[in-house]
Amino acid sequence: MSKKIISIAGFVVMLGLIGFSQAHADTNINLQVITSTTTIYSQNISVVPCPLSPTSSTTMVTSGYCALQQAGLNNNWSWFGDDAFLNSVNGVANNAGGNNVYWAFFTNLEYGQTSLSAHNLTAGEKLLMAYDINPLRVSADTLSPTTGATSTVFTEQFGLDASYNPVWTPATTSTIYINRQTFSPDNTGHYVFLATSSSYSVDTTGTGYINSHTIAIIPVGAPNRPP
Repeated sequence: MSKKIISIAGFVVMLGLIGFSQAHADTNINLQVITSTTTIYSQNISVVPCPLSPTSSTTMVTSGYCALQQAGLNNNWSWFGDDAFLNSVNGVANNAGGNNVYWAFFTNLEYGQTSLSAHNLTAGEKLLMAYDINPLRVSADTLSPTTGATSTVFTEQFGLDASYNPVWTPATTSTIYINRQTFSPDNTGHYVFLATSSSYSVDTTGTGYINSHTIAIIPVGAPNRPP
């Protein structure tokens, strides 16, 4: 066999090893497990690929199911084929016969509508498990306003409408924090402030909701004016 053929064969093997390594690489995410009364879990976790399901043990995935299993929590699941649905975490169980409260999940504040085993994790993802409580979110019309100009913050709360469709509505009763000073949104969920500092840390809280993540607003220098 020529050196050229050996070299090509070695290159193919190397590509195979790289592909295997990438397919089985850990995925770093932030995992929160929160109920209306307590935070069960809130930290970064490196998720290792796990079997797709008990009946598909040779297919490895990095899913929301893997994250919950590897967080060291006491979980209970129902399986329907390859789909795993969460029944309880640390004894906090779905309440279908009472007030119809179920565990829900959000990925980067997008409402999850698949099974956790069907949700593939991405690096840096914020995975939220919520029970009997919904999240808030905050945004701004711009994260880099001109120094001396106004910036508008918008706060919203998650819920389900009468048809159980996921919706975000203005969080008019929430509290907005701008560099730890408190402000109240208007009746559309907005608050306008003058951007004069070098940077602003903005988040929002509300009774009965999960605090929002923090966003950074960093003003930029005013444009040069003609003489």
